[in-house]
This record gives sequence, C-alpha cells and structure tokens, in this order.
Amino acid sequence: MQKLMSDSQYNQIMELNIEPFEKVTLLNSLELELTKKKPRNNKALPYWKVCNFCNNIYVVTTRVQAVRNKSCSIDCARKLISVANSKKKPIEQLKASIDVQCVVCGKTVRRYIKKLSKVNQTMCSHSCNGKMRSLELKKHAYKARSCWSDAANEAFKQRMKGETNPSWKGGVTYIRKKGNYKGSKYVRCPEQFLPMARKDGYIAEHRLLIATQLNRLLDSTEVVHHINSDSLDNRIENLMLFKSNSDHRRYESGQNIIPLWQSTT
Repeated sequence: MQKLMSDSQYNQIMELNIEPFEKVTLLNSLELELTKKKPRNNKALPYWKVCNFCNNIYVVTTRVQAVRNKSCSIDCARKLISVANSKKKPIEQLKASIDVQCVVCGKTVRRYIKKLSKVNQTMCSHSCNGKMRSLELKKHAYKARSCWSDAANEAFKQRMKGETNPSWKGGVTYIRKKGNYKGSKYVRCPEQFLPMARKDGYIAEHRLLIATQLNRLLDSTEVVHHINSDSLDNRIENLMLFKSNSDHRRYESGQNIIPLWQSTT
C-alpha cells in the first residue's frame, strides 16, 4: 500500500507524546480521509499497526497482513512464539499425580494433581459418588410425599381433581395438530360406549355424538366426516357417517356416495 499522507503529517503524529496505539488510530483515520472513500470492509484496516513485541509502529500492505500480522518483523514473530511457549507448563508437570484416599470408603486411588484442584472431595468410583450425593439428598427427604400425613395426601388428591387441577382444560383433551389438520377433541367416554374408547377412557367427541344418535357402537372401519372440514366443529348437523374410509375419500373427491347417516336438521 502506498502511503498517502505527507512526511510532515506523519512526523507530526509520531512526535506526539501519546501511546503507540493512539498514534496508530490517528494515522489510520488520516489515511482514510485522504482516500476520500469508505473501505469495502474492516479487513482492509488498519493500515498501521503496533507490534505486540517491541511496540513499534509498522505499516501493512495487504488485507491478509492487516488481519493476521501481530509483529513488525520475522525476528519479533519468533520472539513472540518463544515467549508463548515459555508460559506453557511442561508435560511432566501436567501429568504429575499423587495417591489420595476416597472420602467414602477410604480406598487409595491415584489422581492427577491438576484435576484435584477442581474438586473439593475425591471419590474412587460412581458408587461412592452416589453415596456421597445421597447424604445431601437426605437433608431434603422430609419434603417427599412418603413423609406426608394422611390429611395432606387427601388434600393433595382433592386439589388434583377436576377444575382445581392446574392442567384442567374443561374435562377434554386435544390431539396434536398436524399440517392443516386442526386436531380432534376427546372427551371422557360413557360406560356403554367404552369398547370404542382408548385405553385411557377417552373417545373422539364426533364419534361419540354419532354413536349416541344411532344408539349403537361404531365399527372401527366407519368414518365420521365434518361437512365444513373443521375437525373441532362437532355440531350434530355438521357430521356425516360413512361405511369406510374408501367411501369417505370418494365422497370428498366429488363422487356421488350416500352416507350411512346424516342429520336431517
């Protein structure tokens, strides 16, 4: 990169009694003003940098040097590497280990000194670690339900029933939505229609309504259709019953299929 500032401008900044990085800031700002245009990205700057070893100010010529270079010369770069290596601990010191006793069973185990500085207590195995953790858990054992009185258990059961339950949704549950499908509404199934229900005793509301209208159990092959395609709109006048899913699909495709049942209202 060719220097755009004059020698007098450069000397004037260099003679200032300020830190090297402050001089570099002034030099870069002056170069940017002389170019009369903004750089494409900040990787083109700084044009001037401070050597991390000798603190001398030097100029870079490429964007790669502006990002990567940390020293003004190869000699300074070598000295920086040697200083960095001198701060590293030797491998013998990193792998130094001593014999310590397990605080639970008293067994002697060998541990790295470096790792011992990160723990307060030494255990020989996962089993001993679990025993040590159990001592802490015992402090909170009184909070468990096994220590509750009969009155407390009964009060908890009453709070979890019906509308007092935090998860109460009006006595219904909804299956997860998928794509454009809005899901289905499930309600607690009456005893006479339990063969149609799920294992948890809930049944799709639209199937229960049709079964109640026909006063019989629906076959597993029979399909309930929503006229307005809203699976949550379970008004009786919005429901139709088809013999099979095949008939249901053909009806939706526009074929003249007569349903098994449809509300006359």
